[in-house]
Amino acid sequence: MPENELELLWHDGHQRGSGLMVVLHGFAEHPTAALQLGAMIDTEHRYRICAPHGPIQVAASKYAFYRSVSRMNPDPEDFNRARFAIHDAIEAAQATEGIDPADTVLVGFSQGAGLASLAALSKVKNINVRALIIFGCRVYSDELVEWDFDTAQNIRIFAAHGIKDNLSPMADVEEFFNQVGAKGADVTWETHPHGHSLSAENISTASRWLLKLP
Repeated sequence: MPENELELLWHDGHQRGSGLMVVLHGFAEHPTAALQLGAMIDTEHRYRICAPHGPIQVAASKYAFYRSVSRMNPDPEDFNRARFAIHDAIEAAQATEGIDPADTVLVGFSQGAGLASLAALSKVKNINVRALIIFGCRVYSDELVEWDFDTAQNIRIFAAHGIKDNLSPMADVEEFFNQVGAKGADVTWETHPHGHSLSAENISTASRWLLKLP
């Protein structure tokens, strides 16, 4: 495998859909957790589900897409390497025979949610997608990312966040998606009463939301 190319794992039970769902795992997770999240969202098997494998091992069977210089500050060089690798991984998945590239849904949790948002909404290496579903999103500063919210006009976004999230403060994330919505994106915002975690209720709501997309 070429340097910086991410391995793609595919969900065995979701290989016949016409669309594509790319799920990005969070920090210190295994990509199989991302595949499971995708399967919980795509209950009607409308999408083929894949998960890029973060290249950095941070513990036994736990991985990340980039390193940080401190707890919440990405190493800039490592961060850029990760965003380009994820862009290429999504394009490689879209090129899979039988998949409609126009029907791509990006999903992510935590670090993966921030990178999914980046893949869809940055000026550099952005990907045209149908929808973005994110949980516990990391928000990256303008010093790291040149955002292009004008590209959001045709994107439908489902964003869920914990009101007690100390790693990714909800106020910052809500402000970010308010900016995206002000540029024309269709944003659905949900919360749960916990910290930096996934909510089963939010996942079920995201699944119903996805089924209703035109």
